[in-house]
Amino acid sequence: MARVSGMRSRRISGRLCVGAAILALTGLAVAPGAGAAARTAGAGSAKAAGPVTVVGHGAGSAAISRDSYGVPTITASTTAGMWFGAGWAQAQDRLVQLELTRRAVEGNLSQIFGPSELSQDETVRTLFYTPAELKKQYASLPAEVQSALTAFSDGINAYERQAYASAASEQAQVPYEFFVLGSLLGESGPYRPTPWRPADSVAVGNFLARQFGGGGGNELQNLQFLQYLANELRTQGVRHSGAAAVQVFNDARWINDPTAPTTVPSDTAKPVTVPRGPAAATDRSVARTLASLSMVTPGALKQAETALARDKSNILQTGISLRVLSHGGSNAIAIAPSRSADGHALLWGAPQEGFGTPSVDGEEYLHGPD
Repeated sequence: MARVSGMRSRRISGRLCVGAAILALTGLAVAPGAGAAARTAGAGSAKAAGPVTVVGHGAGSAAISRDSYGVPTITASTTAGMWFGAGWAQAQDRLVQLELTRRAVEGNLSQIFGPSELSQDETVRTLFYTPAELKKQYASLPAEVQSALTAFSDGINAYERQAYASAASEQAQVPYEFFVLGSLLGESGPYRPTPWRPADSVAVGNFLARQFGGGGGNELQNLQFLQYLANELRTQGVRHSGAAAVQVFNDARWINDPTAPTTVPSDTAKPVTVPRGPAAATDRSVARTLASLSMVTPGALKQAETALARDKSNILQTGISLRVLSHGGSNAIAIAPSRSADGHALLWGAPQEGFGTPSVDGEEYLHGPD
C-alpha cells in the first residue's frame, strides 16, 4: 500500500503527529464504473436547499443535494447508485479523514508520518487482521453487502479521480492537508491516496467493533492487581495471604457470571451449568488464569504497564493538540419499573462524544430501492 519510501517518511518525522487520536469514520462505500464524472442539474431534480449534483453513469448514477448545513442527501434509482453517491459525498467531505483512518486501522501511518507512529502501527498489526484475512472476511459477506461495499469504494475513487484530474481541479477539490503532506514528503504535487478497496471498509468496521464493542483483554492488569493484593496482605501479616487476595480480587474484578440474563434467544443459547458447592466458579477461573500466566514475570508485567501508560499518554496529548476526541465516555440511564409508564424497566445509553474537528460521526441521507 505504501506510496512513500522510508527515506521520504523520515523527512517529516517529528513534524506531524496523528496517532490513535485519528478516529474511524463510519459508513460503507459503493459504486460501479470507472471514470464517473459529476455534473450539476437543476434544483428541481431532488428535494434540496441548493443545486443537485449528478454523479456516476446510467443505472449507477446518483443525485447529491445538500441542505443549508451541508449535510448531503443521496438519491438513486438503484442500490448500487445510492452507495456510489454515498462514497462520493463522503470523499468530498472527508478525503483526509478517510485516508488517515484507513492507515490508522491497517497499521500504515508511519509510512507517511515517520517513526513517531511506529508504535501505533505495531499495535494495530499485532492485534488486528492481516490484508489476507481482511480479504477473506470480505469474501464471506453476503452478496448484497459485497456489492454495497464495492459501490461505496467506487464512489470514493471516482471522486478522487475527478479531484486529481488536472492542476485546476486539484486546487479546487483536493484538501489543503494533502498539499502540505505532499510538500513535506518531497512530492511535486499534493499527496494522493491509493484507491479505496472494499477490504478497507471491512478494516474500519473491525476497528469500530473492537473500539466500541470490545471488552476484556485486561489479564495482565488483573494479574498485577492480584500480585499487589497478595503482597499487601502478606506485608500486613495476614495468614494465607494468597487465598485472601483471591477473595478480595473476586469482589473487585469484572467476572463472567453465567447466571446473568442476556439478549441471546434461549433457543440458540448454549446451556450452562451453574457451579455449586464450595468450589466457586470464580476461584476456578482465577486458578486457570494464574496457570496460563505463570510465565509472566513481575518485571515483564511492569514493562508492559509502562508501555501501555506511555501509549495512552501519547494518544491523549495528540488528541488535545489536534482538538479531536482522544478519550471515550458514554451516558447511561436506568429506569426502574415503578418509574416507567408501562411498568417495565428501561436502560438507555448514548455516546458522549462531544464536538471534534473532524467529528467521529458523519451524516448522510440515503434514498434508494428498499
